[in-house]
Order: sequence, then C-alpha cells, then structure tokens
Amino acid sequence: MYEMAVELYRREVLAAYHSGYPGWKLKPPAGFPLREHVWRTLVTYGLNRLPGAMRPEMTRVFRWQDDGFDRVVAESLEPSAAVHALPGQARATLRRAKELGAVPVLNHATGPLRSQGEVLVAAGQKLGDGFEELVARHEEEYNLAEKHVVGSSVVRDQLVALGIEIGRVRVIPYSADRAVFFPGPPRERKDVFRFLFAGQLTARKGLGTLRSALEALPSTGWELVMCGPTDGRFGLEWLAAVGKFPVQWRGSLGRRELAEEMRGADVLVLPSLEEGFGLVVPQALACGCPCVVSDRVGAKDLLRHRENGSRFPVGSAEFLAMEMRWWMDHRADVGPVRLEWTWADAAEALIRWSGEGGS
Repeated sequence: MYEMAVELYRREVLAAYHSGYPGWKLKPPAGFPLREHVWRTLVTYGLNRLPGAMRPEMTRVFRWQDDGFDRVVAESLEPSAAVHALPGQARATLRRAKELGAVPVLNHATGPLRSQGEVLVAAGQKLGDGFEELVARHEEEYNLAEKHVVGSSVVRDQLVALGIEIGRVRVIPYSADRAVFFPGPPRERKDVFRFLFAGQLTARKGLGTLRSALEALPSTGWELVMCGPTDGRFGLEWLAAVGKFPVQWRGSLGRRELAEEMRGADVLVLPSLEEGFGLVVPQALACGCPCVVSDRVGAKDLLRHRENGSRFPVGSAEFLAMEMRWWMDHRADVGPVRLEWTWADAAEALIRWSGEGGS
C-alpha cells in the first residue's frame, strides 16, 4: 500500500499515511504526510527475535500490535473524503471514518481468511485456536466497509462468494518498485534453464504440486532456485525430499537480492493453492522474467498465456510440468517480457473510481 500512497501523494490527493513502520525504513519523499505509530511494532519484532524458550506466544502479540495500531489510527483520524484500511486492523478505524463522514474502504492485500483457512485444512494443516475469532473480526470489518479495493479478480470473487455485492468491489492490481525491479542485460543462452520460486516454503504455496512436477521434468538441463524462509518442519522436510533434484535454497533475501535472482532466472514458478495476489509476479515481470502460476494466484490477471507467462489448474502437477517444459523449449522464441502496469496506473485507476462515485 505504501507505493500506492506515494503515487496518490504525487497527485496531491493523499491527506495522511498512517504506518507502523518508522520513516527511516520507508524513506518517504519530502513533504509526505507520514504519521508514525511505531512503538508497538518495535516491541513486537523485538520479542519475535528472542530465543524460542524466551519468546511469548506470538499470535497474541501480533494481535496486540494490530489492535493497538487500529485504536491509535482511529484516534488520529481527521476529516477526509475516504479512509482506506487493511483487514485485521481496521474495526475502530472504519467506525471512526463513518463518524467523520468519510467513506470507509477496506483494502484486501490477500484473500479472505475463511478462504485461506479452507485451503490450509485441505492441505492437512491445523488452524490455531484463535483462528475463528480472527475470521469473525475480519468479517465484521467487511460489513463496516462501504467499498472494497482488491488486487485481483481472485479476491473479488472470494468476497462476492461471502455475500459482498460485486458493485462494492473494485479490482486494482499491484505493481512493482521500478527502482529495485528492472530488467538486466540481455540473457545469454545457457545450458541450464533456471526456474525460480520466491515465497515462504509452506504447503499453501503449492510446494506439494511443485515437487510432483519436478518428477516429470527431464533429468538434466534445468535447476530450481528457492528464495524464502521455511515455515518450520514442512519447509525443511520439503527441501530434504527434493534433494535428488538440482534445487538450491537461498533462504530469505532482501528486495535487491531478490531482484538479482529474478534477473538471472528464466521463469518464476508460483504454484500456490491460495494466493490473493502474489507480489513476486509483477516484480519478476518488471525484471524481464516470465511467470508460471496456478489459477488461484491473483496476479494471473497480469499474464498473457505463453507471452509473458502461463497459468495452470491449481493442484495439477501434470499441467504445471507441461508449462515448465514448454518454457524450457520456447523461452528463446518469446520476445522481451515487460511489466506494463505501473503504480501510477494503479493510482489513476483509484482516482477515476473515486470520481465515478467510488472512494
């Protein structure tokens, strides 16, 4: 949301941007109306770095962080045309927005929690004790919002399935920071075709599908680079299970390091079982790297099949392997890949919607 806010500020329509991150981390442009609420963030991330035996139950700590942020933003609001907030930290904020006569808007960076929970249960994962309470909190916020901004048609359809009128939802895709994610020099033809996965190593990311697809690829001529943190035992067991394949795990990377990996890759693969958007997709496209994604990845809206990427039916290792093989055979035949949608386009779309009676 920060990149969107910067573009709105450049168009002189941003009254304030409330953030739990400090200004030195965001590095806003001169005059940007940043309102910092950082002490809970610093406490939360400090506690999360403690050794396991000393670390408190972090689900409750993150809840404390979000609730506190919600309250302080609500208390700080000034009259404006609209107030945009994120699910999970918006109940008090949206109520206060209504009191001030502003349009309360919810911005969904991910799909509804209920949809995510269904996917996790189907993948054999256990939901936390407070999950249903958190779902109820989110859905209360859905009802408080008069408008919803989503990054993809996937999230739009999930919200409509929950009973939200489609006319209250507007799809405005996300983009990438062009100062970080940009094309490198033309690639030389390599003997080894490089696939890239970027994301947390979890069941939700479709790694079971990916593992089965690897079995169907040729035995030589390719490699897979994995970038992202493991989610405890699942990620480590998955890496051990694919040890017979040419797979390299880079661990967690900063944005600039990730951009370098994208510039060096032939294709990004994102086989998620549920992914409201998938910001790595526009980031990879901005680096000139096509993307193969499941049809549950919201950023599929940015792809033209077998031009700048391709889509396959979620959970189908057969079709994932088919697309991976197609790109191995045809990558040199496809023209330069670009990200045509910018954050400026997203800001203009939001402003146009406001003029049409949106928010």
